[in-house]
Amino acid sequence: VNPQCVPALESKNLKFSGKDERGQRMQICELRHHSFFFCTQFHPEFRSRPASPSPPFLALILASAKRLEARFREEGSLLKPGSGFESRV
Repeated sequence: VNPQCVPALESKNLKFSGKDERGQRMQICELRHHSFFFCTQFHPEFRSRPASPSPPFLALILASAKRLEARFREEGSLLKPGSGFESRV
């Protein structure tokens, strides 16, 4: 995303919540006022494992099972991949 376009896109309810280490390349965007919508430019699937999914995949699964908000409450607003895995299997 061209950084000059970011203000126009954000005015239409997109939120760029992740940037590269230089703050120039948009890596993650979310749609405001939507229960679960985000896009990534990186590849979280390369870091996922069955017992330790990457946070984007874990969030997707939890949201689809309507457990995302409860998990945030349980873990202090963070997703900790692998935590609680043994007790939920």
